[in-house]
Amino acid sequence: MYIPISPYKTKNIFTCTSCNNEFEPKNLKPENKTYYKNFKSKKWIPIWLFSGVIIILFGIGYFAVNQIKKNEEKLSKLTNGDQTQIIQYETDNGNYTTLRTIKITSDFVWLNYNEYEIEKYDFIYQIGGEGNYSTDTVKVDIKIIKELFKQGKVKKIYPIK
Repeated sequence: MYIPISPYKTKNIFTCTSCNNEFEPKNLKPENKTYYKNFKSKKWIPIWLFSGVIIILFGIGYFAVNQIKKNEEKLSKLTNGDQTQIIQYETDNGNYTTLRTIKITSDFVWLNYNEYEIEKYDFIYQIGGEGNYSTDTVKVDIKIIKELFKQGKVKKIYPIK
């Protein structure tokens, strides 16, 4: 099945109402060519010729809206969820580690840092043990966590079971 992206080539054929002969614009008499130019300037290209572009644009829009919703869901899990959660994120040096939330308010998050980092996100579960977290509590402005979301550094948030 063909879904047109844009009109590539259109072919206009004129049919004589008297003799039913068909003519292409290049074979018309000069006075009929003038009529053809006026006709062509008023003619609209059918919208279905752009259906492929329309489908692609709807797909891109759908994808963008879903990404925004996913990021909002992640952030709402942090700010509206359980007080003790694990945040998996990418560090500035490209490694991955976790943070354990201790307390969450509307302005600040109190965290324990994981003492370990790992190079591949797929193996982050290996450093999630209870004894791997620092006993020091760090108070972080919620705006910093939101900025990590915008940058795509926060990978996952889930409650501690």
